[in-house]
Amino acid sequence: MSDVILRKSVQTRLAYQAFTAALVGYLHTVAQRVTREESGQDIVEYLGMIIFVAAAVAAIGVSGLGTTIGNFIKTKIDSVMNSK
Repeated sequence: MSDVILRKSVQTRLAYQAFTAALVGYLHTVAQRVTREESGQDIVEYLGMIIFVAAAVAAIGVSGLGTTIGNFIKTKIDSVMNSK
């Protein structure tokens, strides 16, 4: 594996981790704001959306879909690098 591909792979993984951390932080902030400002059915709807998004992010992380996407990108980068 060339240094460029390895470097891009690491950058992609770090970007994914940063995105996940930012999303979790945002969801935490939204949950705090919702519980302070809203009441009744609105809270249930917001929490339902938060739980759904968190479950989707967790499913992507656990299922290996991130690895599949990374491998696809790596394959495309390899094809571009080897076509010269």
